This record gives sequence, structure tokens and C-alpha cells, in this order.
Amino acid sequence: MLSGGPDFLGLRFQRLPNTKLHFVTQRVPKDARFNYGFNYFNLDTSGPNHEIESRSIQHAYDGTLEMPNAPEQPYITERNKVEKGTLLVTSIKSEILSEERKITIHTPANYDSSKPHNLLIVFDGESYGARPNRRSGVPTPIIMDNLLAENKITPTVTVLVWAMGKRSSDLISEKFGDYIALELIPWIRSQYNIQTKSDKVVLAGSSRGGFASSFIAFKHSDVIGNVLSQSGSYWIKGSDNENHWIYPEDNGKLINLYKQSERLPIQFYMDIGLYDAGASMLGMNRQFRDILEIKGYEVDYREFKGGHNYLNWRGTLSYGLISLIGIN
Repeated sequence: MLSGGPDFLGLRFQRLPNTKLHFVTQRVPKDARFNYGFNYFNLDTSGPNHEIESRSIQHAYDGTLEMPNAPEQPYITERNKVEKGTLLVTSIKSEILSEERKITIHTPANYDSSKPHNLLIVFDGESYGARPNRRSGVPTPIIMDNLLAENKITPTVTVLVWAMGKRSSDLISEKFGDYIALELIPWIRSQYNIQTKSDKVVLAGSSRGGFASSFIAFKHSDVIGNVLSQSGSYWIKGSDNENHWIYPEDNGKLINLYKQSERLPIQFYMDIGLYDAGASMLGMNRQFRDILEIKGYEVDYREFKGGHNYLNWRGTLSYGLISLIGIN
């Protein structure tokens, strides 16, 4: 079975008559960019009459496909003539979480401590460039260096929050949100010259990170004024790590929270892939967008022809940053 691409449930191969060859075809748009892979079944035929006792699925290969008109991703590659910012890997003691939390801080090239900077906080740091000299799904430090060099965004200090194997629970936790707003942000302000207003602080993340950005901003809008959500998991209903799959019966809890509250001073950038998981992802993102717009929020919403992966998020991160903290 071919998995990924426009049909997220996969496509089954058909056998060419009188041969051992199998084939599958699908038409895709000229501006699509997505991952794909091959799943195959292992059949256990150890029954007394060689009947199938069990089957398992194995993933055989991952690939990427970028069509000729796929959106350019001009900021993801390191450039020789662009000065690099500084990366600092450190940790802070959290009393709220009762543990040490690891972060990576990116400061712009020629950081000037006499000038106030925006603050960008990104979840899933290990996947967003938190490990120096290691490849990542989204090379945030490189993207920041290139955007700053081209004067696309105003000066910004970036904090990449390491997941430390706890993303599933952290990113839906009110306690984790309190850590971000009440401990991490004040600590960063004590170390760097950060703008004092909430509209200069951005929370960013993909999937559960998009949900967390919107949820923490909702709870702490006096501190955080911008949300950058990449394929946010707005299907999440409660504090448990529940399964959602494709067709949720109810709204996610965040949609209801925003629907029932007064408008808060938060600006949004949202994007989502057309090939993401049906009603749970694409549908819920569209619904969340509609609620925000009805409430009067400023929302920059975009859809791309791709799926739930870093292959697209590495390109759209720059769109969100320019939208929220770009130079007018």
C-alpha cells in the first residue's frame, strides 16, 4: 500500500494481470509537496491448513515528492554571506514543574543588548533546530538568520523548548502553560532585552505545539499576544491523551473556549495541509479559524497542498513570522 500524499488513508496496489507486477496511480496538483511511503503486510500462515493466523503492517520506505510549482522555501538553507546568530543550550529550574527544563536560545548576529527584541518561543525544540550542528525537521536558527539578514522581521530572540520526551502530556497541560508564561518568559526577560508588550511575544508550534500555543495564549493573553500554529491539533478535547482519529464527534475544547469567551488581545497565523487527517485536522482548523474571525480576531490563515509533516512546516514557518513580526 502507498501511504501519504493526497490520500492520507493510503492507496492499495493493483496487480497487473498475468504478471507479478503491481501498480498504483494518482493525480496530484502541480504545486503539491508531500511525504510518501510503502506499507506492506506480513501474513502469518502458520495455521493447520495454512490459513492466515495474523497480519502485521511494516513501513518500508519514506520519500518526498515536490511538484514543479510547489511553493519556494527560500529561508531554510544556510547562506555563506549571512552572519550566523549565537546558539546557547541551557536549562532552567522550574518550580511549577519541579524539574530542570532544557532550552536552546538563539540570539541574532550582532545582538545589541541596548535594543529591545521580540521573543519567539517554539515548542518541540529538538525538531526545530535546538541541537547545534544537527539536522532538524525545521532549521529555525537558519531561518531566523536569513529573515533577519533580509530585514523581513524585526530583531528577535528565539527560545526553542526541548520536548524531553514529554510532548504528549506537556502540550495539553495547564501546568506546562504556567511554566511558559510565569517562569520561562520572565527568566528570558531577566537575561535579554525583550520588548515589554505582549504583542511582541510569539508562541509557535506544529500539531500539538499549535494547540499548545493557542491554549497557553488563551490562558495568559496578558503575556503572549501572538500565536503561530502549524497544523494545530484542535481536535483535542480534554487533558487525557485521547485518540482522535479521523472523524471526531465533538468540537475540540479550545474551539469551545474561544467560542464562549470575549475577544482577547491575540493575533493568529495558522496554516494546515489539505492532505492532513480529514475532519480532525483540516476540518477543525477551518472551524477554529471561523470562530476566531467571527469573534473579531486578526487571523492570517493559509492552506498548502501537503500533509502533516516538517517538509511543509519548514517552509511555512517564515510565512508566519513575517505575518506576525514582519517589518511593515
